[in-house]
Amino acid sequence: MRGDEWSQVIEPYARGLGVRSGELAAQIVERAQLEMPELGEGPDGWEAVLAAADAGAQALADRMARGDDPADVALPPPTIALIRDTAQRGLALAPLVRIYRFAYSVLWADAIPRLTEAAPELDVLGAAAQLSSEWLLTYLDSAKSAAEATYATERERWLRSSAASAADTVEGILNGRQRDEALASQRLRYDLRLNHVALVAWPDDGAPKELAGALTKLAQGARPDAVLVHPLALTSQTAWMSKRRPFTEEELDGLTLEAGARLAAGTSQPGLDGFRLSYEQALEARRVAVLAGRRSGTVTRYSAVVLTALATVDLDQARAFVDAQLGELAGEEDLTRRLAATLRVYLEENASPTRTAQRLGIHANTVANRVRQAEKLLGRPLADQRLELHVALTLAPIVR
Repeated sequence: MRGDEWSQVIEPYARGLGVRSGELAAQIVERAQLEMPELGEGPDGWEAVLAAADAGAQALADRMARGDDPADVALPPPTIALIRDTAQRGLALAPLVRIYRFAYSVLWADAIPRLTEAAPELDVLGAAAQLSSEWLLTYLDSAKSAAEATYATERERWLRSSAASAADTVEGILNGRQRDEALASQRLRYDLRLNHVALVAWPDDGAPKELAGALTKLAQGARPDAVLVHPLALTSQTAWMSKRRPFTEEELDGLTLEAGARLAAGTSQPGLDGFRLSYEQALEARRVAVLAGRRSGTVTRYSAVVLTALATVDLDQARAFVDAQLGELAGEEDLTRRLAATLRVYLEENASPTRTAQRLGIHANTVANRVRQAEKLLGRPLADQRLELHVALTLAPIVR
């Protein structure tokens, strides 16, 4: 398969394909989001799917550039990790392997104009197009077969493991199927009668990472009676910590995380239902943290973002609300954003220029000037719909 057509046209195309693997992976995932939205319903959303697609596209490009046998496929680690996670969660493999069909459509659409441009003659283009199409089809079909074999092996191994019982119990609690508190506590070796706070940690780069130890360590900052760590998703790690009495705000303030990952936490909730509710809150806090672009090492507690979480369930509605309330003050210019941020703190400080200046580290006169400019852009007095205005200012940086 290393003729002139391959060396002159296909090999250079494959090298460029490797550079564009992230862009093409995003297109593949976009197709999957439209046709198979259920793939993104897990705790990791589409991050794990995108990481696997990117790694798969890069592996394909590397082998194509070398002219390797397309039937000899080694799945990259992110793809294997995603398949194993799918098997362990008891999900069907069919939606996941359909992505290989999307991959061919995206890759072939990308290849046609580039091969046409690179081919010196029409007959060279014809040969290159046939070779590359056959190679892509064979490679993707082989990758699909490898994915199916990996899934079958992992599913059988998982069903025989003791972890499967714990996973089934946790999943049963979270979906409301498991209502026997005593039996569930026995299976998990974790007392569900206590008060629980759920924690969800995820790596900054979206790649699978060992976070169980970090979660156990940071949970100790809240001085719990017990900690249950359980992998519910591929890239994120989930834990629950419990106490006989509810956790205090001071204890939860002790939750700190090192750089390299981010953490979301629910509130202290009692019993079996509280185990589930705190987890749902932690997922909502995570969603807000991702929307807001929280930095590495950040801990986002649901109690601090509950209003934002409720107001951003429908992002389109939230954006429309922000635009309607802020008018020109919702603009993207640096000056406009600075005025909006100052006005938000000003309202939080009960319209005190002095306290606002102290929080922002600027002069009180600067605060007064910014507030006047913001009010002018707003086009109405600050006293009109003050609550709605404050909510809109809080949401603006998140829904932009």
